[in-house]
Amino acid sequence: KMVEGARIMNRKNEFISCDVFSDQLLPYFGRIDYSFLSGAFNLGVENQDTLVLDTLERMFEISNIGIAVNFLSNHADHVEPKEFYVSPGRMFDIIASISRKLVLRHDYMPHDVTFYVYK
Repeated sequence: KMVEGARIMNRKNEFISCDVFSDQLLPYFGRIDYSFLSGAFNLGVENQDTLVLDTLERMFEISNIGIAVNFLSNHADHVEPKEFYVSPGRMFDIIASISRKLVLRHDYMPHDVTFYVYK
C-alpha cells in the first residue's frame, strides 16, 4: 500500500517493491536514487544483526543517493514479546559502518526509530 500511495502522489517518479537481492532489480541498476525499508525487521529471526547489515549494505550499494530504514525502538512504552526492538545507539553504530553520513530520527512515534543514510 505504501508503494501504491507513493505512485499516486508522485506520478512523475517510478516506485518498485521487490527483494533487494533478486534479479528483478537488474533493469533498474543505476536508476535508483533512494531505497526504503519499513517494518521488515519488526519480527526477530536468527542472525538478525547479519541480516540487517547485509540488507542495508545491499540497499546502499544499489542506491545513488541514500537509504531509509525504520525499526522498533527498545525505548517504546510497550513491548510485544515476538517483535524485534533495537537499541537506537547500537543500531547507529552498526549503520555507521556503511556511511558516516546518517541521521537518526526518534521523534515522530514513541516506538519507532528511523535512519537516513547518505552517500
